[in-house]
Formats: sequence, C-alpha cells, structure tokens
Amino acid sequence: MIKPKYGECLDCTDGILRPLIAKRCQSHYWQYRNSITKKVKDLDIEKTIKQPNPTTNLVLWYAEIMKREEPICWECHKKINKYDTTAWHGSIAHILPKSIFPSIKSHPMNYLILGMYCGCHGQFDSNWLFASRMKVIGVAKVRFNEFKDSISSAELRRIPEIFLT
Repeated sequence: MIKPKYGECLDCTDGILRPLIAKRCQSHYWQYRNSITKKVKDLDIEKTIKQPNPTTNLVLWYAEIMKREEPICWECHKKINKYDTTAWHGSIAHILPKSIFPSIKSHPMNYLILGMYCGCHGQFDSNWLFASRMKVIGVAKVRFNEFKDSISSAELRRIPEIFLT
C-alpha cells in the first residue's frame, strides 16, 4: 500500500498538514492541473494559428472550429481527444472537399465533426456512395443548403448528385 504524504500545501496559507499530491492539497492540485491544461490547449491553438502562410484563413478556420465545437464524432458519438491536436484537427471533415471547391474551403458551415481514429472521417471522404449511407448525411445536406450560394460558378458543375436531390 502506498503511504500518502502529508505536509503544508504550496497554495494554502493556513499551515494545516494535509495529504499532498505534488506538494499541493487535492483541491489546489486540481486547480493547478486545470490551469496547466488550459495553457497547453491555448498554446496548441496559438501554434496552429501562427503557422507560416495561413492559406486563405484555413488554419484560422480549423482553430476556430476546434475552440467552438465539442470533440465528439457526429456519426458514431465517440469522444475525440481534444488534447491530441492531430486527432482533433483530423476529425474536422469538409462536406465538399477543399481541393475541388476552393471557393468554400473556409466557409463557416462547410464542415462536419467526424472522428479520424474511429474511421468516420475516412468513410465520408472515401466516396459519395459510402457518405450517402452514413447517419450524418442529413446534417451535411442541411449545412450544404446554407452555403451552396457561396460556391463559385466554375465549381457548380462539380457538386455531387447526392446534394442536388
């Protein structure tokens, strides 16, 4: 059995001996950990924003979604680790691909949260037949209707049939 350490908390001012975790009482320890976690999360977003040459605000677009949305896959409802920046960033799927529709790649409605590691993002991106069988396609169609007028005229012929019916 591990014997708990007792002592004065770094943050308490009353001088009472308490069980310690990393030289802090339990409540101060969790306050300290939460402040560190928040700083790390803010630094990750700052790193993302400060990347060189943010192409047409796409980096800021991802960062804003990462701040605003809950990290839960909209298809299978599995949690996404928001502290794993790669997984969180990779779980933001464009409804219409940014490579084919550059006019709307950073449109505020052209995204779905689909888990990278659970496979939902890959399934949606693989082909439109697979995407049409997913539960989230209804949400995609509603969101598409909100940004379809922003698609450039040169790209209109590329809109998949699934969104036109």
